[in-house]
Amino acid sequence: MGFMNIIIITLAVCAYIALRIVAKKMTVKRKIVYAGHPSSGDIPNIDISPLPQNDPKYTIGNDVVNMYGLEQMVVKGKSLEHFGIKDGAIVFVRKLNPDEELNKLIGRFIVFKIDNERTLREYPLKNIIVAEDGLKLRKVVKLLSIEEANVESQIKNFLLENDNEFVKKTDEEREKEYERYIKKYRFASDYYKNTTIIMSITYRNGLCKDYSFHSPEWLYGVVEYNTK
Repeated sequence: MGFMNIIIITLAVCAYIALRIVAKKMTVKRKIVYAGHPSSGDIPNIDISPLPQNDPKYTIGNDVVNMYGLEQMVVKGKSLEHFGIKDGAIVFVRKLNPDEELNKLIGRFIVFKIDNERTLREYPLKNIIVAEDGLKLRKVVKLLSIEEANVESQIKNFLLENDNEFVKKTDEEREKEYERYIKKYRFASDYYKNTTIIMSITYRNGLCKDYSFHSPEWLYGVVEYNTK
């Protein structure tokens, strides 16, 4: 091997090592989406993590998934672990169009913009502080029209027909839980004055099932794919 070849190989090895060192220092910024309520305090909404050391391929079966146009977000919280989305998972989100058909969102994981004013008004004693443009992740289960006279009965019927945990409780426990959801629904419908309210489900701290009610005006995106 000639002297020049040795120099070229040495320079190539040094360049490779330098690139590896630089790559390790490179980071990627992703928005944080909260599964459940954020903790109290000054919470950042951006996650900064090391850049992947390879070119990841995302597949479903044998097909490589096209992630172009999807936004990566990091999940913080355990409230959707029951449904397979763990704390720290990466979700790939498609932004929703203003004319999106809401019925197609039922059963999907949806990203909502956090309405800080509503949160502070509804839970004044929790002192939840979220930076502007905060996001939260929920699973949509039902659409409710406040123009219908029997909305509250619809909520109760939904629980009886779809929530086995609710059905197994005593009459007294069911009535207490039902009243809590109705209180939350009334607050949301009175606060937003929308014709449609979105009902969603999470598990508080990953343990206790809970339902929430949202305005369509705070919709952000829908999860197309997620990591385990």
